[in-house]
Order: sequence, then C-alpha cells, then structure tokens
Amino acid sequence: ELREAAHGRAHPAVAADLAALAAVADGRGRFDEAAALYRRALAIFGRVFGPRSLERGLNLAGLAAVEQQRGRAARARQLYEQALPLLSALLGRVHPDVALTLNNFAVLERDAGRLARAEALFRRAEASFRRGVGDRHPHTRLAAQNRRAVAVARASTGPQR
Repeated sequence: ELREAAHGRAHPAVAADLAALAAVADGRGRFDEAAALYRRALAIFGRVFGPRSLERGLNLAGLAAVEQQRGRAARARQLYEQALPLLSALLGRVHPDVALTLNNFAVLERDAGRLARAEALFRRAEASFRRGVGDRHPHTRLAAQNRRAVAVARASTGPQR
C-alpha cells in the first residue's frame, strides 16, 4: 500500500510486491487470492516490460502453479506452455526456475493421465536440475523419482499413453 501510494498502481515495484504477496498467499493455501495478485502483477509487468520479460515469465509460472492447485488444469497447461519457452529463452535450459516449472508441468500432465508427456517433462526437469544444482539436490532426486514412477506406470498401461 505504501509503495502504491508513492508510485501509483501501475509501477513495477508495486507489481513486484503483488508477486511476492501472491507467493505468500499461495504458500498459505489462499489460491484465489494468489491468482488475483498474480494477474494484477502480470498486467503491470506486461505493460511496463513487454510480453517477453523475465518478470512476466516468472509470474506466468507462478500463476500456472496456482491454477493447478485450484484444479484448473486446462488453464494451468496454457500458462505453463507460455511460461516455459519464455523462461528457457531468458534464463537458459539449466536454470532452477526452468527446471521447477518443467517439474510442476510434468505433475499436471501425470495427474491428467498424459504419461508420455509427463515422462518427457520429468526427464527435462531432471536433466536441468542435475546440470543446475547437481545430482544430490532434493529437487533433482524428486524429478528422477517422478520420472521413474511415470515410466513404470507407462510400461504397465501399454503404449497408448
């Protein structure tokens, strides 16, 4: 509120505060509030920095995760499909934020029964985590574990998935 009063509603510092509050709301399970905050931040970042900014990419990924938590799989999928190429182009394929977005997208696809796509995304997340934070990092291990579980599930259901 202080920053908004000082700089106006459309200032990038206000958008950064909104994004930080969105992450807090998400962490507390207040997904509707988090989604609204991410949408406001995205609108400001889009106007100020343009459609291909890092700020926009990170907030698209954050909103995708929130929509996933809200059970809005189709919307989350659209957001992940926007965020991933943008983040990969701006941060590189081995950045932890890219790997985390890949992993979250893979979970969405796994839960939707898209096992081949999930396995491919988990494989990319695992490789990205491995190169970015190393083999022993908990995120690397989790992505590997998820990839193996999906591979087993795919093998047991046959080639249709």
